[in-house]
Amino acid sequence: MQSETKARIRCFVAIDTPQSLKEQVSELINNMRSSEGGRKVKWVRPDGVHSTLKFLGDIPAERLPELNTALSEALHGWNEPNTFELSLGGLGSFGKPDAPRVIWLGIGGNRLLLSRLQQVVEKTLNPLGFPPEDRNYSPHLTLGRVPELNREELAAISRLLARYKDLPEVRFGSFSVSEAVLMESDRQPTGAVYTPIAHYSF
Repeated sequence: MQSETKARIRCFVAIDTPQSLKEQVSELINNMRSSEGGRKVKWVRPDGVHSTLKFLGDIPAERLPELNTALSEALHGWNEPNTFELSLGGLGSFGKPDAPRVIWLGIGGNRLLLSRLQQVVEKTLNPLGFPPEDRNYSPHLTLGRVPELNREELAAISRLLARYKDLPEVRFGSFSVSEAVLMESDRQPTGAVYTPIAHYSF
């Protein structure tokens, strides 16, 4: 685990994606950004695309060893296969169809094991003061966020999503998952930069 050099750390637990898939996602984002409706979206940095299991928020850096120990013990002893397969594909959004707020890439494959993993993380961190989310877990990779826009601009983004929804460009291959990662999120003017703090192999 990296040493703590800040008073507070904004962090989360996630499944990272292989570099090859990040490169494909980068190409998709670049294509959508240059299309009608795409210029107003706040796209994520492709090198940081991931699937969040648990967002922890800004926590005192002094708590990192405690969190690291709990997650390490829980995930190294996870009573499931050492690896499982996931896939990426399908474009969707959160929010109303005519007013999307978050654009995402779907996650397929062994979603059952992914959900079980997410539940282990929730149960591990709950006693440490991180209560479970109120909403159901919905695995996805966030591609972009939509700021406050007028109706015409939102309509253009909705048309963009409709055009790309079922194209081959949004169907990616599968990848093996063998670890979870505790990530730091450093918010920058150009978008959040994610840095691994600790890795937890299954």
